[in-house]
Amino acid sequence: MPETKEFRWNYYVNKCRENLHIILAMSPAGDVLRVRCRNFPGLISNTNVDWFFPWPEDALTAVANNFMGAVELDDDARLKVTEHLVMVHLSVQTYSLEFKAVFKRNNYSTPKNYLDFISNYIAFLRDKRKLYEGLVRRLEGGLSTLARAQQDTEVLSKELAVQNEIIAEKTVVVTELIKDINAKTEIANVKAKAAAEKKAILEVQAKEIGIKSAEAEKALEEAVPALQAA
Repeated sequence: MPETKEFRWNYYVNKCRENLHIILAMSPAGDVLRVRCRNFPGLISNTNVDWFFPWPEDALTAVANNFMGAVELDDDARLKVTEHLVMVHLSVQTYSLEFKAVFKRNNYSTPKNYLDFISNYIAFLRDKRKLYEGLVRRLEGGLSTLARAQQDTEVLSKELAVQNEIIAEKTVVVTELIKDINAKTEIANVKAKAAAEKKAILEVQAKEIGIKSAEAEKALEEAVPALQAA
């Protein structure tokens, strides 16, 4: 074989053409498939078409077990969830036949729908677990805060009880002191009243003494000339 660049390139292209196989997997139904066949005739004329029919119950169970194996669930719950997934998908196929009989319209339930159903369930379960784990953390935080508040309240209640005892003792002392002050105040008021009365009497007597003193001085002044003459 000639070792030229052109030959090597042609050899590579021919080998790719002879051995390259393309598998196009899709699940169109109804008008979608007809439109694609009209727009791309090569899908029908130059290909081998394999039609995949609905999966049997055993296959649905095996697929569900495979996908649910990575989900954290109890064995009993995992079994029930798997059975429910299979039951729902099979019931859709049954109701699709009834729908066609009544409304003369097709409703397709493909394996892709089943895989999406499982994926949506796993995502929904993950989101709900995340939500409730957050709620549990908030509840635990709130309960911890309440517990700490209760402990603090008990400590403060004990301290308050001690302070109340001290206040009660001081209240007795202050009450006795107030009684003593009131009694002494009454005595002081009586003495002040007596002193005021005596002060008034003394003022009257001082006035009388002043008058008599003036009269005595006047009489003395009148007697002085006679005394000098004598």
